[in-house]
Amino acid sequence: MSAIHRITTEYSLFASFGFAICNDPGELLPIDVDPGSSLPSASQIFFYDTYIEPGGAGVACILDGVGAVTIPTGVGQHITTVQYQIIGGTPGESAAINYCEVVDGQVSYLNWLYFEGATLLPEQLLGYPRFKRGDGNADGEVDIADVVFGLSGLFTGGPLGNCRDALDANDDGTVNIADPIYTVMYLFIPGSPPPPPPFTFCGDDQTPDPVDCEQSAPQC
Repeated sequence: MSAIHRITTEYSLFASFGFAICNDPGELLPIDVDPGSSLPSASQIFFYDTYIEPGGAGVACILDGVGAVTIPTGVGQHITTVQYQIIGGTPGESAAINYCEVVDGQVSYLNWLYFEGATLLPEQLLGYPRFKRGDGNADGEVDIADVVFGLSGLFTGGPLGNCRDALDANDDGTVNIADPIYTVMYLFIPGSPPPPPPFTFCGDDQTPDPVDCEQSAPQC
């Protein structure tokens, strides 16, 4: 499960951040919070603190006490991993996590980012939009209608929808003729591989690339 802090700013580097994510303890149980792969090594991080309760998890990180250690902004920066144990629910269903400022009514966390000398609040705190790869027309199924939809958008001026990630059937980071061909092969040639995840169920894109998804598909 991935999530992002999204912020509009003229700054290009950030040096510290903090946030809390709350969940329904009847559905999910946070079990671990770890630094993401985009952060420096532990010996270079000035301060890193986490908090875990049944209803959520929080993290506060200062990369460097004087702002000398920073990482670039941008989609694809992996700053924190929160692992969950699934408590209840039905396979294929989704469980909500939401940014919050108080975990279980006990510990307060401020959602903030520190950019090049300025502390800013994110304009939005969002999860990545959810979609099913190959389902370009967003009707919940991957079938020949998606092939027609993609070809129409590519070659006859038809719409491409609000989630180009769904059209990127082969997950190569571009939307082109190779994608409807990939879907046709999967649908009609036995043994052809299915589209990469998220495919069986809706999910977010785990592959950093320039293809984006503006909003979750209606069926997700």
